[in-house]
Amino acid sequence: SYPKGFDNLYKNGIRNAKYYIPFIAATQASLRRRYPSGIVEIFRGIGGEAGRKLRRQYNRMESEDILAVPHSGLSSFSSNEKEGRVFAGTTGITLKKHISINDVWLLPSIFTGVYKGEDEFLVEGDSAQLFRKDELISE
Repeated sequence: SYPKGFDNLYKNGIRNAKYYIPFIAATQASLRRRYPSGIVEIFRGIGGEAGRKLRRQYNRMESEDILAVPHSGLSSFSSNEKEGRVFAGTTGITLKKHISINDVWLLPSIFTGVYKGEDEFLVEGDSAQLFRKDELISE
């Protein structure tokens, strides 16, 4: 069974989806111009207790292991590795992934211009939740 209130949330989401479509279309057009390969490298730092737990798992990984880092819904990633490292701090971990631009829903900087030195990507959670050891940065 669905969580309480799911039906109302679903109906509201369907009703409001039309407002997001122009932003998603503008994001996709901008990404196609900026990343002609169709692939973008993204980073996300995870600090605090979650980051420490992921780092402990990373330290036990073999090179062929996969670490699952589930995200619900959209997740924010940066084009700048240094930004990811800032969020990870000294005890967390930074995730690195190459994803299709089709998995990027929004690129806020094309609308606001407030992100200097990086692009911030709002990414479909399913596209960036499984990481090989070489896609994790722990220093």
